Amino acid sequence: PVKSIDAEKGIVALDAPHPYGLKEGKRFFFLNLLEELDRPGEWYVDRRAGILYFWPPKPLAGARISESVLEKPLFLLERARHIEFRDLTLEVSRGLGVQMRDCADCVINRCTLRNLGTWAVQIGERSVYSNVVADGCGGRGNGVRDSRLYHLGEGGIVLTGGDRRTLEPGGNFVEGCRIRNFGRTCRTYGVGVEVSGVGNRVAQNTLHDSPHTGILMHGNEHRIERNELFNLCLETADAGAIYIGRDWTMRGNIIRHNSIHDLGRFADAREFSGTMAVYLDDCASGSSVI
Repeated sequence: PVKSIDAEKGIVALDAPHPYGLKEGKRFFFLNLLEELDRPGEWYVDRRAGILYFWPPKPLAGARISESVLEKPLFLLERARHIEFRDLTLEVSRGLGVQMRDCADCVINRCTLRNLGTWAVQIGERSVYSNVVADGCGGRGNGVRDSRLYHLGEGGIVLTGGDRRTLEPGGNFVEGCRIRNFGRTCRTYGVGVEVSGVGNRVAQNTLHDSPHTGILMHGNEHRIERNELFNLCLETADAGAIYIGRDWTMRGNIIRHNSIHDLGRFADAREFSGTMAVYLDDCASGSSVI
């Protein structure tokens, strides 16, 4: 957040220091400035007056215009069993599409989830860069199959399940899905699929068009196989289309038979480690890449 702007001196003061610091010549941008509204598709919100200024990408005559103020999940399943969402379109929410907690054998099948403010689906809870060993209430045998997810403010699917204390597998899955245009507002770590816990599977999916990672992995004995990943890491360095790191105990994962191509090239190789197809970072060990 910006604390103050001195237009005469050309100085912008931040409200708090950035943890990685700032360096001359690096990229930056301003968000929600009226004077920067200069091309179709851009918008500005005057929050005090409650006015949205929007330059539409094409004429709005006959268009369907929607606004949502809902910040809760469209569907919340808790301790549910044997439920299937089939052939539905879930859209236009400021929050989540579907969240499952402590469920079993619940499946989203042949659905479209789009235009959502945060994540399309969360099976369990997120645990990014933590040493949580429990399953994050991801349950067993839950998944998303043959569905389309796009235009997402944060990410596509959070997939947790299994118990790292006992290495009991969760058996949760994402299969046959197309996930694109994610990380629109959360530009890093709003990924296509974030898998954690033990023994979950991400297979035969297509993930593309995002500023950061496609598949982010934590935990043990997951299978990431036969996916296609492209047009990822478009705005980031020190990143990978498939990423796992920061915990030496995350072992036994198998990453095999994936097609990975056309990744971003923003990195300066003299300062960063670049952009990788598969990135085993910070002590990530004991995984197979085939």
